[in-house]
Amino acid sequence: MFNTIYRVFLHGIGSSSVRIISQFPESRFVQLGTFASAATNKSKPRLENENQENFTVNYLMNALGFSPEKALSASKYVHFDSTEKLDAVIAVWKSHGFTVEEIAHMVKRSPSILVCDPQKTILQEIEFFRSLGMPESDMVSIFCGAPNIFRRSLEKQIIPSYNYIKSLFESNGKSFGSLKRLAPIFCCDLRSQLLPNIEVLREAGVLESKIVELLQTQPRTQMVGRESFKMVIECRGS
Repeated sequence: MFNTIYRVFLHGIGSSSVRIISQFPESRFVQLGTFASAATNKSKPRLENENQENFTVNYLMNALGFSPEKALSASKYVHFDSTEKLDAVIAVWKSHGFTVEEIAHMVKRSPSILVCDPQKTILQEIEFFRSLGMPESDMVSIFCGAPNIFRRSLEKQIIPSYNYIKSLFESNGKSFGSLKRLAPIFCCDLRSQLLPNIEVLREAGVLESKIVELLQTQPRTQMVGRESFKMVIECRGS
């Protein structure tokens, strides 16, 4: 049976996973931030909101080369009235090998990463991946591929996920290989997504070596909750 399940994931899960994953986009933290921002903005004068939006739009256009349309879209999720923190965030990225184009790419995908603490969050996460001995270009590729990693806790999510996946690979005689392809894994919650989903595969009879291969080739399949993940297996594997 595991061969059937494995073929489903390796060759056929693409469309199904996209449909499910689209319900849990990488920008979900942005959407939560938007909700909170909207609730707060009800009590703010309309003029103040407009001034913040205009400031954010102008900043994104001037600093990151956003088009007016992209800048306006991003400004719906984040509001600023000073360049100080924005400049600090962008400076950290630039000092660690990110080009303006790569920074713009990340912000377009996940505008709320601009509100991350430049030292306690962005710098610490960059330093963690650099400490693994990877080239700077690979580290940049990881964050460009999954910028919402910056919205995850280093201690509570990123490091535990890294340690678990590394152990899983090594216990099956697999080289950890390029972390670039595993970037989406670090956006998964270890306890509510990754561990339960791997357990679903085990219960379905999928061999450990095949689970590792799935993680290597299609890590985004793990970016859903257990019930949605299980539903795909039951529908496709039956």
